[in-house]
Amino acid sequence: MKSRLLLVALVASVSLTGCGGDPSPAPAPSSSTPSPTASPTPTPPQLPAAATKRTPAGAKAFVRHFLDLMKFAGEGHGTAELRSQFDKACRGCESLADFLDSTYARGGYIHGGFWRPGRLITYGWNGRQFPVDALIDAGPQRYQKRAGGKVFSAKPLRHELHMFVLTWTGSSWVTSGLDEITKFEDLP
Repeated sequence: MKSRLLLVALVASVSLTGCGGDPSPAPAPSSSTPSPTASPTPTPPQLPAAATKRTPAGAKAFVRHFLDLMKFAGEGHGTAELRSQFDKACRGCESLADFLDSTYARGGYIHGGFWRPGRLITYGWNGRQFPVDALIDAGPQRYQKRAGGKVFSAKPLRHELHMFVLTWTGSSWVTSGLDEITKFEDLP
């Protein structure tokens, strides 16, 4: 497995939306000028009921949900929801979220490359933790860590193995480990 376990292999194309406004009423548009439409605020993926079960099927549903949150954050919608689904033990998760925050704060972007889970494999409890292996596919990706910076590319992934370590909190799963091989801040 290449250490190209990039966050960059996690995320879909960037959604650039803007809002603004002057509180004073605007003149009515002329018939030849189309009126602008406000873009709806993106809604983060909701935790499916299946992901709240302390079962192997529940763990798999949670990993799929976590990957959806990684994609949502990678599209530039912020990392708050993603961060709420991992604990402090997950250094790989923290590194990923910090990389996303830093990239967008500096005007960078990420296009494509979001992780799609194929087969998910569970092995049962290992103490308090529940490991789930995921075979991941991802499309090609382009990313820029800061506005005006160098544009990098990543090739597609096909059946790349990644481990998610989950912990049951009593009412839900959290991610406690994610392939802590690559530190996202070390990416080119």
